[in-house]
Amino acid sequence: MEGIFRALRADMGGRVVSVLRFDRAGGQVHLVWSSDESLLPFPAVMPMPENRWSLQVMIEGDAFMANAPWEFDGLVPFVSMAAGSVLNLPLGVDGDIAGAVTVEGDEGHFDEVRVFALQSLLDVHRDGMLAALG
Repeated sequence: MEGIFRALRADMGGRVVSVLRFDRAGGQVHLVWSSDESLLPFPAVMPMPENRWSLQVMIEGDAFMANAPWEFDGLVPFVSMAAGSVLNLPLGVDGDIAGAVTVEGDEGHFDEVRVFALQSLLDVHRDGMLAALG
């Protein structure tokens, strides 16, 4: 499992890259991997949020982009204190969203071009990521 996550991190860059698994039946979000355990230790579990982030990422399967801390604070689970911006990319097939990849950057880091490029990189790793999430 570690190998596919490290390969994704190498391709995506970002300050911190992390992987979430959604447990809908148990109502929990699991942090299963982080590229920097000193900033975002794993494994960890928290209750599944019910907010616009969870609707957008978990239900609708759309990416969530926030370019300043006030845009994601209290919405996005498992974000390091060093994050200035956050991008969540849903991870699933045919509307069945199993988890998400979070990429953290400096404030103002993400734009539509960068989101498209990162989504394309995730598509390359999708099958391995889904297999690793079980």
